[in-house]
Amino acid sequence: SWIDVFGGRASKAMGSVVTNSFKKPVSSLMLYGSLVSLGIAGGLLLVTSLLGRAFEGLVQTNQPIGLESTLIDEEAQSLTQAQSTDEPAEPAAAIGRGGAASSALEHA
Repeated sequence: SWIDVFGGRASKAMGSVVTNSFKKPVSSLMLYGSLVSLGIAGGLLLVTSLLGRAFEGLVQTNQPIGLESTLIDEEAQSLTQAQSTDEPAEPAAAIGRGGAASSALEHA
């Protein structure tokens, strides 16, 4: 997808900038290249930690993720109605209780 291509090219561009900036003394390239890599890894660790905590909080409150509030209310209402009914609907039995299909079978 486009985000994979964008991420790959951005990573290559960042690597080229660091390499071209510090290419003469190899020791500085190793030092600053490692610092940039550690900085990126630390940023990703921070973002994933924050997202994980937010997710755990939403799971503990049983709050659905990605639904609008009206959809949440409608879904909760339909689930409550489905759980409150004791008898499941029997579509196969309802077909034989009348109508054109059952009368045609009776006369055959």
